[in-house]
Amino acid sequence: MATSPRDPAWLRSGAPHVWRPYCQHQTAPTPLAVVGAHGSRLVLADGRELVDGVASWWTAAHGYNHPHIAARVEEQLRRLPHVAFGGLANEPAYALAERLAALLAPLSRVFFVESGSVSVEVALKMAVQSFHNRGEPRRRRIVCFENAYHGDTLATMALSDPVSGMHHAFAGMGIDAIHLPVPRADDGGAFEEAFRSVAGEVAGVVIEPLVQCAGGMRFHEPETLQRLRHACDEHGVWLIFDEIATGFFRTGARFALDAAGVVPDIVTIGKALTGGTLPLAAVVASEAVFACFLSEQADRALQHGPTYMGNALACAAAHGSLDLFERGDFAARVARLEALLRGRLGALRTRGLPPAAAAPPCGRRLRHAAAHDRRARHESTARRHRRRSRGVRHELGGRLDWAAGDSVRLRRRREGYASRPSFARLHQRVNHRSSPRRGREPAPCAGRQPVRFITAGGGAVVAPSRSRPMRSATPSR
Repeated sequence: MATSPRDPAWLRSGAPHVWRPYCQHQTAPTPLAVVGAHGSRLVLADGRELVDGVASWWTAAHGYNHPHIAARVEEQLRRLPHVAFGGLANEPAYALAERLAALLAPLSRVFFVESGSVSVEVALKMAVQSFHNRGEPRRRRIVCFENAYHGDTLATMALSDPVSGMHHAFAGMGIDAIHLPVPRADDGGAFEEAFRSVAGEVAGVVIEPLVQCAGGMRFHEPETLQRLRHACDEHGVWLIFDEIATGFFRTGARFALDAAGVVPDIVTIGKALTGGTLPLAAVVASEAVFACFLSEQADRALQHGPTYMGNALACAAAHGSLDLFERGDFAARVARLEALLRGRLGALRTRGLPPAAAAPPCGRRLRHAAAHDRRARHESTARRHRRRSRGVRHELGGRLDWAAGDSVRLRRRREGYASRPSFARLHQRVNHRSSPRRGREPAPCAGRQPVRFITAGGGAVVAPSRSRPMRSATPSR
């Protein structure tokens, strides 16, 4: 990244020392220097103004520099910018907790954090530790879904899709996650069947309700969430809604859970909570979850406490943002925007898009996905490209085979289509940890040069070369 003499001095001098998010510094252009903002516009150092169509990653719901939010923050700054939340209390945080509990009733217990990823992390800790406190330590696994994205912290990375996600370097670390396809109306009850096979080890099910945002804006019906609620109730599992991106009218209703008519056990909120002013997120849990942490023993408490938890300035900004949400008819505004965008952009549905490939029935994928352990699926997309063979075996307690070409096209990329196995012929023991074969290297496939891949669980995957020998037996990134 090379700066230009036309860039402001602070950008030129600071650029050699800044590590930017999601950035390949070897090839990335210089970031745009922003010196001001108002409404939906960013003011650049050279005087140009740009419309910020992503609202600083979906946070500035009321526009930049809204005077009401600024006034609430300025007032609090003069009185008390921050005080530690452990053993001490501040009015903005306690009043905000009461306000959020009223919006999300019957959920009533609010835990403040400073970012959306951390809020999901805390929700996972709540789910797992609650069962540990209840004497059920084997319930440690989390069910999540294909195309999911829930953040970049250690545990949340494990929830991201192991095929299309971006955290392959950390495969096998963090939470023990089971990835299933999102239930669909045509799966014939296969989700319930798959979930039943692992429910005894599951602490929670986590999903972005109604739309998987960063995973490709993939929508599902309210009935999907109702089925998740029923399955969790049947097996005594906590249901977690990640509303960091979907909350505050992003789906039309104040929260997606309102639109779906489903009450989870834990919900996470953030982003627009402070109107894009200061970092703040929250985990809101039911009394049933909270009760699992009540004990005479200190170690039964939730062991988490960010330094800036319940920051008074951020909570004041959140009060200002909630004021604006309450004063404006945001549901009607979103409906008008939806109609406008649908009318203007509808023609793009049929312009310049590659033909969609037919996916296998959702039921078939669901029936097999629960058994296909995440350790086998945490291979990088690049390595999956190499598995275009007639048969692949993995030694994590079972065998996975599919014929060449028996895959689902995911998305078009410069190098071609990425593929996900359709699990047409999957044979897998659900409890891979009891397999006596774990850790053994599989025998090479006859007639082809094998390539050995080490998986997260310590086992190996051997893929025979289909038409030409591989250059190395070591996987490349």
